[in-house]
Amino acid sequence: MPEVINALAVPADGYETILREFSRVDPDGAVRAHQALLGVDQAYTDVMTSLDAVWNGAEGEQGEKMGAAVSGMAQLRVPIRISSAYYPNYPVEDDSEASWQPALMSLEIPASIIADLQTLYPDEWDDLNLYTDLSQPVYFGPRFLNLNAAALPVFTE
Repeated sequence: MPEVINALAVPADGYETILREFSRVDPDGAVRAHQALLGVDQAYTDVMTSLDAVWNGAEGEQGEKMGAAVSGMAQLRVPIRISSAYYPNYPVEDDSEASWQPALMSLEIPASIIADLQTLYPDEWDDLNLYTDLSQPVYFGPRFLNLNAAALPVFTE
């Protein structure tokens, strides 16, 4: 059976409030989480850009762009060999230094922030509580923002 990650349902602000609180608890951890979120968003954007080129681009480039889109989709789906948050030291050749895990969803949201979710997100509390087991460790999940089409949530490192 595949491992199931207890990722938090993505709040409407794309984790902005959580990242702000996280930066008070663990500034370095907040930066790693922010970078990982942006990394997944960029990978998703690359897939969307390639698909747009397949449908709307030059006829002679459709095969190449479809190949790039499929490759990008596989990268979003398949666990990535990493040594830290997302890609900082990728690829790692030494097996003792690397691990196989879903890169973003290995970043835990501090328990103190999870305990305060109802205060941080009063309008979204019911959904966050319904779709995530808040009694267990909770991890960041992908936002899947297309950076070409969406305004990024504001987070200052």
